[in-house]
Amino acid sequence: MVQTPSTDILTFFNNVSIELQAKPENTNQVILEAFVFAAHCDLGNEIIQPILKQDAALQDELWEFRTKDFYSFKPVVGTHESHKTTLKAIVKLVSNVKQRHDIFKTEGYTYNNDERNVYISFLKDETAKLRQLLNILYLHKVPGTPALKIQQFQPIMSNDAYDYWVLLSTDVVVGWEKFLSIYNVLFGSVEPQYKTYVKNFLCDANSNVTAFTFISLIEQFGFPFGKNNGKTALGEEGRVEVTKMMMELMRELASSEMRDHLLTIYDWFKGIERTSTDDITKRANEWAHIIKKSPRTEITTAKITKTDEQQRADNIDLARRAISLFYQRYMVLWKIGPAAREVIKGVDTPGKTRMRDFLTYVLPLDKANLTVVIGVDPKSWDQKRPKVYDFVDTLVNPALQ
Repeated sequence: MVQTPSTDILTFFNNVSIELQAKPENTNQVILEAFVFAAHCDLGNEIIQPILKQDAALQDELWEFRTKDFYSFKPVVGTHESHKTTLKAIVKLVSNVKQRHDIFKTEGYTYNNDERNVYISFLKDETAKLRQLLNILYLHKVPGTPALKIQQFQPIMSNDAYDYWVLLSTDVVVGWEKFLSIYNVLFGSVEPQYKTYVKNFLCDANSNVTAFTFISLIEQFGFPFGKNNGKTALGEEGRVEVTKMMMELMRELASSEMRDHLLTIYDWFKGIERTSTDDITKRANEWAHIIKKSPRTEITTAKITKTDEQQRADNIDLARRAISLFYQRYMVLWKIGPAAREVIKGVDTPGKTRMRDFLTYVLPLDKANLTVVIGVDPKSWDQKRPKVYDFVDTLVNPALQ
């Protein structure tokens, strides 16, 4: 696939992600590490684009920086560096990976196992560096920095690590004490000699843990990490923590924001019989086609104004993600163990009616997103659909399982 030459730094970032996910010509060999780097680029775009939209001069400066050699420049990853320095380090790193990828795609490298292994090692190192720089950029909190949600990190996290974090928060920054207390509930207390190291590895100067540093830790040590006390049951302290987490979820479900999300979904399917699977699927696909044709982002200094239809589709997408994340968190709580389930059963919410609404309306939107927006073969839906739907279906229809 031939890419349109980049004319600005934001288009360049987007194209790097696309190019690294393309298979080298004349071979079916796929390098997973290239996809992982591309996923980090996509996440980086979520942070970088809103920041640069407000600063056209900085866009031009970064574009010029990418195309020139700055031999005296040494990217520093300390938290006291300015966001411009961090952005320059990101630009240089991504540009170097693109150049290396272009070389690797040549036939002599693609079919040489030794060169492949060297390239894979290079990608792993650069991905770790990019993640560290993105963490620093995010913590700078410069004007325009978006408030990321943990769902945006799912493509670069293992399932177990992601499930753990959704119990912590929907946000991507949490306090160390909360991080540690919930970890202790689920996996046992980290031994003192490990706890100090883990805290130093994970925390910033304000004793906050970010999803970025969490991913880096488990990449090196796996998850759960370190030794624990051989925990086998949920004690009283654990019950208290589970109750707190459940109450937090219920507050989220009762919030005006969640109410708006639910009404947004209901309004889209208004007038369609809930038993009419074909009509619901057709309506979900209509939404997906709007999303697919809608501008993804503002990648130039000229503002792109979306139509009312496109903005409505964006609101539905936001609602779909928020509702799905709620049920993912609910599922992880349920799976902690019997004691946790007893706590959950004592709370008469979200209720089977609302769960059925989730299966009736949000599931078709998720499927449409995968098959229409992303373009995955519909036949693979059963294998790729999020496990949360099977979980909720089990709760709603236990006798059928």
